[in-house]
Amino acid sequence: MKISLSINSEKYIDLAFDVTAAIVNQLDDNEQNIPVYSTLAEHSSSEVRSAIAYKSCLPRKIFKRLAEDSSIEVVKVIATNITALEMFDLHLIRNMIDRDVSIAITIANSLYAMNEEVRGEVIDYLMLHNDPQVLMIAQEYMQEQ
Repeated sequence: MKISLSINSEKYIDLAFDVTAAIVNQLDDNEQNIPVYSTLAEHSSSEVRSAIAYKSCLPRKIFKRLAEDSSIEVVKVIATNITALEMFDLHLIRNMIDRDVSIAITIANSLYAMNEEVRGEVIDYLMLHNDPQVLMIAQEYMQEQ
């Protein structure tokens, strides 16, 4: 996918991936921009998709697509998105945890953002993890509650 900037509809400049991601970061996080974000959620650059994953205005299907992204970095970003986590079911969160230990750690650090119906089951699942840091974070969360 090529992203271009138009100047007076006469001149076009192709944008590099990092520039596109920087522009996405500056765009308002509102429903008006959902069509742009939905298109860019399928961009070939994981840097651009990561910038989209920070947005909270996205519909569930876009959040879900980003949670299942091929890039670990994109999935880690969506695992910090409070709005997305509130929408995710146990099955999707478990799949995210199983992808990579860094995602499991990010999710353990984001337990506070999950809806209560799912949180307890996610904690139980994290307690089965073989990484000591994941276990420690989940245990600390339980002790604080």
